[in-house]
Amino acid sequence: LSGTPASLVAEPRLAESRFAPGILYAGTEGGHVWVTRNDGTQWTDVSAGLPRKWVTRVVASRYDVGTVYVSMTGYREDDVTSYLYRSTDFGATWMAISSNLPAESINVVSEDPKRPGLLYVGTDAGVYVSFDRGAAWLSLCADLPTTPVMDLVVNQREEEIVSATHGRSLFLLDARPVQALSDAVRASDLHLFDVRPVRLTWQPGRDVPPQPPRGRALLHVWLKAASELKIGISDADTRVVRTLSVRGA
Repeated sequence: LSGTPASLVAEPRLAESRFAPGILYAGTEGGHVWVTRNDGTQWTDVSAGLPRKWVTRVVASRYDVGTVYVSMTGYREDDVTSYLYRSTDFGATWMAISSNLPAESINVVSEDPKRPGLLYVGTDAGVYVSFDRGAAWLSLCADLPTTPVMDLVVNQREEEIVSATHGRSLFLLDARPVQALSDAVRASDLHLFDVRPVRLTWQPGRDVPPQPPRGRALLHVWLKAASELKIGISDADTRVVRTLSVRGA
């Protein structure tokens, strides 16, 4: 292929546009990003404005034909700066969107498949989310060990955020509350997100010896201010069968 970058490596650094056939992006270990609009017949270097750092991920947006995201790392030079960029013109110009991310190497950037503008990054220490295309970031590290997150995808069927770590296995997070966290929810004092249905595996008369029902429902609540919270669990006849007392922060 004419003009193909010599140091092109694995799939995470190769991205294909969903909008038009023939539009591909490629990132290299040498810090270059390339684009082709004719199925690789000719590649154009669009690295101007980017640092010469190892490209860890290239993502062509599913919402806008000209938008592409690039994450980079300087770990080989002991550089832990968070390098993350967005272009809205096929790589002609780039904007840094690492904003308030901590100084951690970024290994992956991912776009939410249901909500435009919702982004995730996996770094050498955790997972972060942005609701405004990278203008500001929030931590999703509460239940994660401090370990490099090397890959991250949103499973559309299961509606879960799947994070793959280096040496600490996989972690799942319900994507639905994250996708539903709107400005209206943030403005409210209290909001209970939809509860994921849970199927009990125990059936009376079939389990021998009898076993307690197995199944766990996770409740996700937004509290504008830290406070004590009581949650009542009702049965099908609206009778309260359990009351939970928690402190939200």
